[in-house]
Amino acid sequence: MIRKIFIDKPLQQKLKITDGNLKQRLKNILRLKINDLIIFLNNFGEMGLYVIENSNYSEFRLLKYLPRNNKPKKLINLYLAIPKKQTLEEVIKLGTFLGVSNFYIFRAERSQYQISSNTLNRLNKIIYSSLEITPWQHTPYLESKNFADIVNLKNIFVLDQDGEDFRFDLPSEINIFLGPEGGWSIKEKNVFKSSGAKFISLGKINLKLEIALAVFLSLVNFPLNDSDSKL
Repeated sequence: MIRKIFIDKPLQQKLKITDGNLKQRLKNILRLKINDLIIFLNNFGEMGLYVIENSNYSEFRLLKYLPRNNKPKKLINLYLAIPKKQTLEEVIKLGTFLGVSNFYIFRAERSQYQISSNTLNRLNKIIYSSLEITPWQHTPYLESKNFADIVNLKNIFVLDQDGEDFRFDLPSEINIFLGPEGGWSIKEKNVFKSSGAKFISLGKINLKLEIALAVFLSLVNFPLNDSDSKL
């Protein structure tokens, strides 16, 4: 199997790599050699098949550009109340793999954690590495937001155990909100209701945050009766 590697630069006929960490990964982890093939992709929607041209992994020659035009069935904007670090990273990884278009992280009343610029940088790296095992053309966007600035959007769906049973008749673009471990406050629920948001449930089982997201995205982007829904 030819490995895919994300790089944060445009693809060229002659591609030069100066990142020491990437070189070490190619040599010591992937154990690639001269004349081995590798696929590079980036956040510009490009993907290409390359051959390794030297033993220090600094020069690569483009053999051909590869199509990267798969799009999820829905444009999904995920609004996530800050969870603990491990859960946050798992949600970003799963969300990227299962077709989230944009991630927006905010602090809810019952959020117990903060978000920093270092954390955002780390999450962007997780997005990039996750793209190496997905077919999507789009690189998800990630940003920190304030709750007051995002509750007046259209097509808001709030995952909540007490919400209505999930249905598949969703618009082409949806804004899905995942709450903190302690749940939404009464005030936040009232704000959602006044903005016309819909509360939806995946059942009466109390699912962990990352599991609930995986179930929801799988139902939306990969319905069982759709022959085109393949990774």
